[in-house]
Amino acid sequence: VFPHYTSAKYGAGLKQACDILKFQYIDPRDEPNQILAQISKSRLIIAEALHGCIFSDLLRVPWIPFKTSEDILEIKWNDFFSMLHLNYSPLPLHIGWNIDLRFSLKRPLRSASQLFSGFRNLYSRQQNSPEKIAYALLELSIKQPLLTTDSFILNTEKRMEEAIRERLG
Repeated sequence: VFPHYTSAKYGAGLKQACDILKFQYIDPRDEPNQILAQISKSRLIIAEALHGCIFSDLLRVPWIPFKTSEDILEIKWNDFFSMLHLNYSPLPLHIGWNIDLRFSLKRPLRSASQLFSGFRNLYSRQQNSPEKIAYALLELSIKQPLLTTDSFILNTEKRMEEAIRERLG
């Protein structure tokens, strides 16, 4: 399980749920080489972090996207998924949050309703125990994983090499 940095830092219950299930928890704050080694040794990655999905695909490890919040930047995900000719439809996973740390007014609010919905969402998610999160993770783990074809990777690699050669002259 590869959470987003924010969930790894402020989320509650996800690591404990992984421990219950004996699922590997890949902390996005670890050293990049350690993260890549953990991904490459995995049979499946359940990822909230876009980079977890990208590197899983490049390392030829099937992956399943999930989200813990409505506050993600879907434009990045949609861009990645459009390149793969897929629709972005992550599966929800409700984890607990350390509210005093997670919710911050440092990020600009779009409206007062966003403030109230943020508190409501955080409160409702706070109730999820590691056992409930483990059950939800188990349900996620049996969903159809994603993985591009080897030919897609090779074609993308060729296009990138051509673009680099063009730019370098």
